[in-house]
Amino acid sequence: MPRIPLNPADTFFYALHRAMAGTDQHGYVAMMTTELDAWIPPDAMADALQRLLLAHPVLMARMRFSLLGRPYWQLPKHPQIAVAEALPRIHESMDLREEPDAIERADVHMNIRYSQSWKLRRGPQIKLQQYLLPDDRTRLVLRWPHQLMDGAGAMWLFYELNRLGSTDELDPESTELPEGLAPGTQLLDPLAGLPLGQKWRLFKAGLKGDPEFEGKKAAALFDKPQPLGELRVRHLVLEPDKVEAMRARGRQVMPAGRGRHARFMAICVLRALHRIYTERNIESDGYVITMPVNMVHESEGEPRPMQGNYLVSPILWGRRELADDPTALAEDLAAQLERYHADSGPLKQWAMLWGLSKLPAFIYIWLLKQSFKMGSMSSGFSYYGENSTPVRSILGAELTNMWGAGPVPTPPGWNPAFAKFDDKLNISLSWPRPAIDDGTAARFLQLIRQEALGDE
Repeated sequence: MPRIPLNPADTFFYALHRAMAGTDQHGYVAMMTTELDAWIPPDAMADALQRLLLAHPVLMARMRFSLLGRPYWQLPKHPQIAVAEALPRIHESMDLREEPDAIERADVHMNIRYSQSWKLRRGPQIKLQQYLLPDDRTRLVLRWPHQLMDGAGAMWLFYELNRLGSTDELDPESTELPEGLAPGTQLLDPLAGLPLGQKWRLFKAGLKGDPEFEGKKAAALFDKPQPLGELRVRHLVLEPDKVEAMRARGRQVMPAGRGRHARFMAICVLRALHRIYTERNIESDGYVITMPVNMVHESEGEPRPMQGNYLVSPILWGRRELADDPTALAEDLAAQLERYHADSGPLKQWAMLWGLSKLPAFIYIWLLKQSFKMGSMSSGFSYYGENSTPVRSILGAELTNMWGAGPVPTPPGWNPAFAKFDDKLNISLSWPRPAIDDGTAARFLQLIRQEALGDE
């Protein structure tokens, strides 16, 4: 049967998924939510999904392993039969149009589904919940194991759902794809053209940490392992006027340069962490977060497959002694990022993922489980905008918002994600209960908002 190998970042997310599932978490399953201003009939959505699956059969793939123990996607031998079997497991709709508490019920159901485990070896690799809401609104919640694709891929999926489902004249079996999207078998290789020796030198350099932070202690939120159960997600929206206020505050605090607003939101997360730790009397030399970087530069015009992760991330250190001075913290963070990019950090990290992807999966998973015991991460973090070809409607319904979320390993287990949509900024927070209680999660989200807007 045809197969698609996992790229180095996909392999990392697969090993992370398995490592998380082995510690009583639910694996690394991400979600993307779209809000629409019209009711979409479930039959029309099912028809669009059928076309999507035929055009992109990797969405129905099963996880399999090579003789060397490396994972790959096994595509269905008979796509038409596979679609018919998979569609009922992919699409679920709830009609809440007559319910007075429709939004609350949709939120509860979304969280229940968020906590469910994932059967990688069976497929399909996406699930779509459709909520029909009062006032002619529809909510779509897409879930997928992170090793299938990143946030940009999820946005492409919604783009394709609309493109393939918007006309009866389009042949879903056509191989013609829109500009910016390559076939699923056409993986990208950021190390293309480099000699093998240089790849291995980059790999070894990627394994080394930043010596500046050696010997520093980043305390975990907990002093001992915590029970893990349900996943939860909360979400708030900064409307355009609030976004402009946030940007103005960011310009006051942040040095000019690459990713200024993303850096500002990272500062907000670090300062919110400092306040949480201070309120809980947790001593720590600083706070550690990631800041994902996309290795695919759409400005270069290189098409990407819909599936696949092309993410690396600097490890950022928020010094406790600077946490009360946002300007000093911002300058230090900017220096860390400048050092990361000047030292070919993205390429080194990709080479590290490339080298580790050569390991049998069970060894890779074991190594990641050991890293959980170190407890160095203080919080997840991600900030992303829309694709260069943004989604603005799905099956005739206009998008009013789009945002995503995803869990991270415990400790600490919570992950703030910032998503731009048009002139809005979404802030979501995901966390595991009961390890992190709802009150602490709400406080963290509130503090991030306060830092962003200067509220008290």
